[in-house]
Amino acid sequence: MDADYRFMGPVFATASKEGILEPLGEEAFLSSSFLERTWAVGGIDASAVARLLPAGVGGVACIGSVFTSNPGKSFLALLEASKS
Repeated sequence: MDADYRFMGPVFATASKEGILEPLGEEAFLSSSFLERTWAVGGIDASAVARLLPAGVGGVACIGSVFTSNPGKSFLALLEASKS
């Protein structure tokens, strides 16, 4: 692959892509090539972070899971999950 990184998704269902793109699913995402240079996007929450990062993904992008009624608490949950 001739790229430093790539974004792939949506991995999970997400309100911003509802009716536009079907989620790939975790299994399909994790079976993709160049996983160490692939960032997961779409429906990424703290539980997904805790599963995906240890599996060797390049990173995760979280938007909807932070824009909640308590973004600080949501961010801290994501941060804590990234340490798993």
